[in-house]
Amino acid sequence: MRLLILGGKLQGMEAVYLAQKAGWTAIVADRTREVPAADLADAFVCVDLTDENAALPIFRQADAVLPAMENRDVLKRLDDYGEKSGTRVLFDWEAYRISCSKKKSNELFRQLGIPMPVPWPQCGFPVVVKPDQRSGSEGVRVFRDLQSMAVYTEQNPVEKQVVQQYLPGRSYSLEVIGDGTHFCFPQITEVVTDAGYDCKRIKAPAVISEEKRNQMMEIGRKLAGALKIHGIFDIEVIDHEGVLKILEIDARLPSQTPVSVWNSTGINMLDCMLHPDRPPVPKKEIGYCLYQQIVAEEGVIRMLGEHVLSGCRHMKRTKGFFGADEAVTDYVDGCRDFRAIIILTRDSEAEAERVFQAVIRNICHSPEFSGWEYQE
Repeated sequence: MRLLILGGKLQGMEAVYLAQKAGWTAIVADRTREVPAADLADAFVCVDLTDENAALPIFRQADAVLPAMENRDVLKRLDDYGEKSGTRVLFDWEAYRISCSKKKSNELFRQLGIPMPVPWPQCGFPVVVKPDQRSGSEGVRVFRDLQSMAVYTEQNPVEKQVVQQYLPGRSYSLEVIGDGTHFCFPQITEVVTDAGYDCKRIKAPAVISEEKRNQMMEIGRKLAGALKIHGIFDIEVIDHEGVLKILEIDARLPSQTPVSVWNSTGINMLDCMLHPDRPPVPKKEIGYCLYQQIVAEEGVIRMLGEHVLSGCRHMKRTKGFFGADEAVTDYVDGCRDFRAIIILTRDSEAEAERVFQAVIRNICHSPEFSGWEYQE
């Protein structure tokens, strides 16, 4: 099985990891080689994917194509490229067209009666301001008074933003995979963010009550039925006073959660996308996976969101990294700074956290980083 992955940034890294765990050949295509997934892949192609004459020969060499980017000039061409090349494309443009706009997504949530944060100005402060057409934590701001929000919106037109009630609480994620008729929901995970609202840790599975599990699954079923997804979408919610309220959806392969789910259950979301009519069956006893980014630089080791990985080069998978089960990292012997995703699977959250702290101690006691400080 040869999987062509379009884009070599964070989503591309996720796709390469899962493809290789499935025993497939992972080929990454990007317009620049300076992307994190380039060295992780089995093969890399430097190509302008908006150029049909350059893209089609690469498509024809693959069994399936997975976009791992958000370049709309490319995404709009994928159905046409797939038809002309005869290659299966794992992407749903219509679902993505809705999910890439927070305003369109919010309208869908309202139509389906899914609980969501109260919009401004019906809500009071604090409020969260999100650019309508950016993904994840990019451009997200929280304001606690009208004056500070007004300063921001003077430079950033409010019609291009979504402004709604800011809700503190635990955040959970669920992927939905389908073929328009059959849908699967691999695992609910907990998302932990840094000070910039960027995901720094995934806990798989999320430790939640049966009531909340049912709430999350009901949200997933409602959205799956409405979107009739051909591919994958990701749901993010916040637990506000016992009610799960939806924050956003993204109709593309997310980063972080699929790898966490694979390590917890053995369920590979890429395989589910290829065979959505087959209910996913855990391939091993369910364990607890902790997925964590760390950065070592200037005498300090920090836990930070995934944005710190976007500029990495020469990433590799490493078993036994300072005592971790596995890491994806740009670390080399003798270096004085590095980035890493630490992956641990244990029987419980407490045991995984204990091992993670041991990994940090091992780094701080190593010759290169002796005496360095750890900041959570």
